[in-house]
Amino acid sequence: LWDLGVSAVKHLEPNALLVLVCGNTVYYGDILTVLNDDDGDIGEIVGWGKIHGRPWKDPTLPVNVKMIKVP
Repeated sequence: LWDLGVSAVKHLEPNALLVLVCGNTVYYGDILTVLNDDDGDIGEIVGWGKIHGRPWKDPTLPVNVKMIKVP
């Protein structure tokens, strides 16, 4: 699961390529689905901390995720 934020998630579609850059690591994979979770229950179950007291609303489920380390 990955949460990209409410403003980004509205641009995501199933089967699209998702590329995430985290420091010197690049993750890429296909979007299986975006889970609509207005109450943030999924985030609570997986132990995601809240940001500014707000729950994570739309976790994205990527598949076939690969990782590349960038020097």
